Amino acid sequence: MNKKLLFIMLFLFCMVPHLFAGITGKIAGKVTDAETGSPLPAANVIIVGTSVGTATDINGRFIIPGVPFGAYQLTVSYIGYKKKTVNVTLSHANKVVKVKFELEHEAVRGEAVVITAQARGQNVAINQQIRARNIIHVISAEQIQEIPEASAAEAVGRLPGVSLRDDKMVIRGLSPHYNQIQIDGVDMASTSDEERSSGLGMISQYMLGGIELTKSAMADQEADIIGGTINLIMKEAPEKPNLSILIENGYNMLSKSYANPKLILNGSNRYYHNLIGVFGQLSFEQGHGATDKMTAVYSEEIVDAKEKMVVESMDLNDIDNLMKHRIGASLVMDYTTSTTKAKFSNFFSTRDSKNNTRSATFASTGINHSFNYSRDNIAVLNNALKIEHYVGDYKLTASVSYAHSKNDSPEGVGLSIYDERGMGHLAFFDVHPIEVPKLGNGFNIRGGSAGGIDNTTTYSENSQSSTNFDVQKHFEITNWIGIDLKMGGKYKNQAKKYDRTYHSIYFVYDRDWRGLMTELANSGIEWLPNTVEAFEPEEPYNATPVFAGTLLLDEDYREDDFLLGDYSLNNMPDEDKIRFLLDFAKEKDFYWKV
Repeated sequence: MNKKLLFIMLFLFCMVPHLFAGITGKIAGKVTDAETGSPLPAANVIIVGTSVGTATDINGRFIIPGVPFGAYQLTVSYIGYKKKTVNVTLSHANKVVKVKFELEHEAVRGEAVVITAQARGQNVAINQQIRARNIIHVISAEQIQEIPEASAAEAVGRLPGVSLRDDKMVIRGLSPHYNQIQIDGVDMASTSDEERSSGLGMISQYMLGGIELTKSAMADQEADIIGGTINLIMKEAPEKPNLSILIENGYNMLSKSYANPKLILNGSNRYYHNLIGVFGQLSFEQGHGATDKMTAVYSEEIVDAKEKMVVESMDLNDIDNLMKHRIGASLVMDYTTSTTKAKFSNFFSTRDSKNNTRSATFASTGINHSFNYSRDNIAVLNNALKIEHYVGDYKLTASVSYAHSKNDSPEGVGLSIYDERGMGHLAFFDVHPIEVPKLGNGFNIRGGSAGGIDNTTTYSENSQSSTNFDVQKHFEITNWIGIDLKMGGKYKNQAKKYDRTYHSIYFVYDRDWRGLMTELANSGIEWLPNTVEAFEPEEPYNATPVFAGTLLLDEDYREDDFLLGDYSLNNMPDEDKIRFLLDFAKEKDFYWKV
């Protein structure tokens, strides 16, 4: 019964326009900058004396359907530009009136003001935010390209209320899996192996014509997102043919690397009186980056008979990241008339990267110095066809899309050197985080022990396909009140493949400790002891045999200028020694699957 009712409603919404097609018309057009010819998105277009109006799209185009025959005044306003009004007349002989507005900048009294491309771009963004029906922030294409970001993730991270967790978005403090990433309004498949979140680090910002961040849900959006939605808008072909090449390099002070090249090639053109546009782009990037990071976990404790927020644990992270390559390609084709807009967008990107993280963790249970290595190969693919068509007073929207992602982490290695008495068994730290490393007894490497080596591999694939259909109509209640009604349906199919393998080499007594130590002592390796007893710490805390942390130290590593000199990192595990022990244990069959 419900399905029959839905079909009846859709039929009525589609048929009603034909009943009134003879008494209404449409006003369509484009709004551009008079000086540059650039389109002005989100310009406010309104019929004077009515509540009927609209906003231009990202290409500056607009259409107002269902306008009764007669003579009107049409006004366009835009922040930073002079308002402009023209007369239009709709009749049986002229059912579709096309208008082009070329707006001039507002005159500013005083000294001369130079308007840069980035300033024009932010005018565009501000107007989009004002015209939006929900809480939205916008980054223009000009700002994205003029600021030297490393990826789309860093560009989005500049928006208020947004922070980065690696290359994933945290919006209003909510974890990445509560947020949604879209490309041209199509959901991006998750790039995470465990949760629903998507990373933006593999997407080049040069593919984007703009970024929209929505912080509030609308009735026509899916109900499983409570944080926000980030929509990456793919570039479209401008009216004039274009062919450009961007070659760029950079220097990273932390990694001391000059090898950070970028090569971007794009071309576009429009055909058949500008009705059909084609835009294509290829990109290749490499980069060697580094990051210093401090994080702290707080808890509420009783201090001097009062509740107080104190530091529960604190981490220092020296992160070294090598992006071997990031390759991207996009192809966008569009067909645009006064009443129809069809856009076929295709996007592909792949990234191969390596990550080394050296960490010092301070907690009530002790001090932990660790090394972790990971390698990731991530690929994403998005295909979408979206059609908007006006029939009478109604706007019909339909789309079909496919999204796929692959995340392959063939190697993850980690080892920690642990000093259980490093913090003097303090329950918590009632000081500023910068003071935490000065508390307790300090890290005693002579008593520190290595618990073992963790070896993890993960592989995941996510794919989803969807189709939807919407019908929208504007109703004018009074000259200053109007209502937009929208209804439709959506079908989505999702599939996920996930595999995780975890192995460990234990340097503890309950997993044949003596057998492994005997093999290592007899190996003849220069930096290893030749007796089993010598593998234990010089200052053991208990009688249980453990692996001495001093044997795995990286003698060449010391970070004295960490976070501008506020902290110091040393006594870190050595990557080469960890890899040797891993391979040795595999060969001697001391390699356990968890």
